[in-house]
Amino acid sequence: MTGKRPDGVTLLAVLAVLGGILALLGAVFGLMVGQATIAGLTGPEAAMASVMLGGMTLYGAVMGVISLVVGWGLWNGKSWAWWLTVIFSALGVLTILMLNPLAIVNAIILWYMFKPHVKEFFGVEVGFST
Repeated sequence: MTGKRPDGVTLLAVLAVLGGILALLGAVFGLMVGQATIAGLTGPEAAMASVMLGGMTLYGAVMGVISLVVGWGLWNGKSWAWWLTVIFSALGVLTILMLNPLAIVNAIILWYMFKPHVKEFFGVEVGFST
C-alpha cells in the first residue's frame, strides 16, 4: 500500500463490509424463518426444504464472510483484495448476458480499479490502465 487511500476505494470497502453484514444477517434471518416454515412440512418436502435452506444459508454466510474480508483488504490496501474485486466485478460484468442491471455497476468498479492511482495504492503492477 502506498499513499493515501483513494475515496472510491474507501467507498468500495465500506460497501463491501455493509454487504457482508447484510449477507450474514440475511443468512441468520433466512435460517430462522426457514426453520419455522419447515416445521409445518412432513416427508420428502421437509427433507428437500431443509437441504435447500441449508445450502442457501451456507452460501449467504460464506459470501458474507468473503465480503467482510475483501472490505477489510480494500480498506488496508491489500493487493489480493484488488485482485478479488477485479475478478468478482469481471464476473458481474459477464452477467450482462442475463440482463442483470448490476452488471453496469460492476463495469464501473472494474474500470475504477484499473485507474493508475488506485493500482498504485494497492501496489499492483498491471500494464493495463484506464
